Amino acid sequence: MARMNIAKAAILSLVVFLVASAIVAGLLKLLRHGFSARDNPSWLETIAARTARGAAVPAKARWMKNPVPNTPENLAKARPLTYTEVRPDTQSAKTVVVILKGAEVSIPMESMVDKAVEEGRLSKEIEQVEGEVGRLKTRMEDPAFLSKAPPQVVEKDKQKLATLADKLARLKEQLGKLKEG
Repeated sequence: MARMNIAKAAILSLVVFLVASAIVAGLLKLLRHGFSARDNPSWLETIAARTARGAAVPAKARWMKNPVPNTPENLAKARPLTYTEVRPDTQSAKTVVVILKGAEVSIPMESMVDKAVEEGRLSKEIEQVEGEVGRLKTRMEDPAFLSKAPPQVVEKDKQKLATLADKLARLKEQLGKLKEG
């Protein structure tokens, strides 16, 4: 009986030693090489990240689905935030407009924007959108594509072309306003 307890104790000690050795080896590797940016982190990186995350989040908020509401005001940290149904025609030349899929965000910047940098950004975006519009127009004019492609794909490309053409017009308008001001 005593021999059996000694054998169990020896096996348990060996298992504890092996687990502790693996953890120490993993920690040394982590200290030596740092955290990875892989899609699938190692088990030790996962445990370390969960522990750090748990320590950083207040205890009351740990189990909440989203402790901070995901509103535009919270995301932008912007005050005041105004929503309008109609696009204002009286935007000054010192207003930066970011064109999104379903909206335009107007930011009155006055002296906060470097005009040359903003012109460069708009020109680069115009160039990119013009390239996409040209590619889609070529595709829409190709009889081989129109005859072989499924109707859903053709319709999707037509909608994308219309959206990009509208975006291009708004970008050019904004660049013109910026150059005037």
